[in-house]
Amino acid sequence: MSFKTIFVKLIIIVAAIEFILMTSFHFLLLLPPFLELVVDVFLLALLSTPFIYHFVLRPIEAVFIRQKKLEESMLHLSNQFIDNIDHEFDKKLESVLKVASDAFNDISVGAIYELNDTTYRQYHRYIKNDKYPLLLPNTIDQEDTAYLNDKLQHKQSLFFCQNEDSDQHLIKIFNVKNGCILILPMFSREILEGFICFQTFSTQEFHHDELLILMFAAQMIINAMKRHAVDQQLKKYSNALMQTGDAVCITDKSGIIEYVNPAFEELSKYKQNELIGQKTSIMRSGFHDNTFYDGLWNTIESGKQFHGDFVNKNKSGILYHEEKTISSIKNDEGEVTNYLSTGRDITQRKAMENALRELATKDKLTNVFNRNQCDLFYENLIERIDKEHNLYLLLFDIDNFKHINDTFGHHQGDSVLKKIASLVQEAIRPEDILIRWGGEEFIIMSISENDHSIQMFAERIRITVASSTYDEIPQVTISIGLSKHDTGMSKEMLFEQADQAMYHAKKEGKNRVYHFRDTQTI
Repeated sequence: MSFKTIFVKLIIIVAAIEFILMTSFHFLLLLPPFLELVVDVFLLALLSTPFIYHFVLRPIEAVFIRQKKLEESMLHLSNQFIDNIDHEFDKKLESVLKVASDAFNDISVGAIYELNDTTYRQYHRYIKNDKYPLLLPNTIDQEDTAYLNDKLQHKQSLFFCQNEDSDQHLIKIFNVKNGCILILPMFSREILEGFICFQTFSTQEFHHDELLILMFAAQMIINAMKRHAVDQQLKKYSNALMQTGDAVCITDKSGIIEYVNPAFEELSKYKQNELIGQKTSIMRSGFHDNTFYDGLWNTIESGKQFHGDFVNKNKSGILYHEEKTISSIKNDEGEVTNYLSTGRDITQRKAMENALRELATKDKLTNVFNRNQCDLFYENLIERIDKEHNLYLLLFDIDNFKHINDTFGHHQGDSVLKKIASLVQEAIRPEDILIRWGGEEFIIMSISENDHSIQMFAERIRITVASSTYDEIPQVTISIGLSKHDTGMSKEMLFEQADQAMYHAKKEGKNRVYHFRDTQTI
C-alpha cells in the first residue's frame, strides 16, 4: 500500500470521527452556538495534532537538526588543525575524512587522492560503512588522470551514479557497481592538486549547504597538505643547516642576527642565545676599513651576491679568517627581507698560504727577501721617488767569506749569514728593502735625499757589522758598493754600477764603503 493511499484513508477516518463527535456534542449537550463553535474548533485541533506534527513540525525539526549537525561538523573540522599540523599528520587527515563522512548518513567511504606528476595516487581512505563496499582504485593512470582533470578543472563538485545519465568513463575509472560517487576537487592557488572522493549508497544529490561542508573539508585538507609539505621541506633544510660544516647566519635587513647554526657557534665561540638579536658587527676585528663594509652593503642591497674573505674576532678575542658568501632573501614581491651568509674557517689555509708565500718571497736561511722579489720592489720604489729624493742601491759582500767557511765550517758560515742579515734588518728603516742577492751578497734599496745621507747610512751599517761578535770568528766585515739611480737609467745599469763600486771597495782593502761616482775619478 502506497503512502498516498494510507494518507487518504487516515484523512477519511479522522473526518468521520470528527463528524461523529461534533454531531454527538451538538445533539446531546445542546450548547449555545458560540460554545458549540469553540468545542468544534478544539476537537478539530485535537484530532489534527498528529498530522500537524508529522507534516509540518517534524520537517521543520529535521531541518534544524540537520543544520545543527552541519554546524557541529563545521566546528569539528575547524578544530582538526588548530594545534601543531605536523604532529601525527596522517591521523589528522583521516580525522577530517571521518568527521566529513560521519556528518552525512549516506556516505560510506571517503578517500583523498593526490596528483603526483601525471597520475593520481590514493593518499588516505576512511571506511565508515562497509555494508556498501567500493573498490576505489589506489592509483589512476595517466590517460584517465588527463580525462578526470579535464572534468574537474572548472568544477566545484562532480556527482555521478551507476545509471544511463552518468559519464560511463568515470563509472569505469572508479569501478562504480552500486551507489554514487561525489568528487570534490582540491585547488591551491587555482592549481588542481587532487580531490576527495566520497561513496554514497543513496542516489540523492547533496544540498548546497551540505556541499559547502564537504568543500570546506576538501579545502582544509589541501591547505594542510601543502603546509605540511612546506613544513617538511623547511625541516629538511633546517636539518641540513644544522648539520652542515659551513657557518650559517641569517639576519634581518639591518644586520640583526635571527639564526645561527652550530657551525657558526663553533667558529665564533658565541652561543646562539648570545648572538640572536645582536648585530653581526659583534665579530668585527677592526682589520677591515669602512670602505670594505660600504662595498659589502652596496652589493647585497642591490640584490647581488657578495663573496670575500673576512678577518673576524671570536668571543675570546682571537682573530680568524673566514671565507664568506652573503646573499639576499626576497619575498614573493621581490623585496629583500633577510640576508643569508655562509662561511668557512680558512685560518689554517691562510697560514699555509702565508707560509708558502714566505717560501716564495723570503730566503730560507736568513728570512730576508730573496732575489725573486727584486723587480717588484724596484718598480715600487721607482714610483715613489721625486725631485727631492733619489733611489740608491747598496750592494755588500761579506769579506773573506770563503776563508770563514773553510776554517770554521759551513755551519759557522750559515750562522754569520743569518747574524749579518738580522743586524742589517734592524739597522735599516722600515721602508728600506733588504734582499739576499745570492751566496754572501746582499743588496739594500733605499730612498734618500742626497749622496751624503746615504753615505752616512751605509757607513752605519758597515760599522754595525764590524763591531758585532760572531762566536768563534774574531771579526766579520763587509764591503759596500753604492750606486744612484739617474733619469733614464735601467735597473741593470744601476746594479752594474753598484757591483763596480763594491769591487773597488774590495780592491782598496775591504771593510769600507765606496760610491760609484768615486770610481770615475780613479
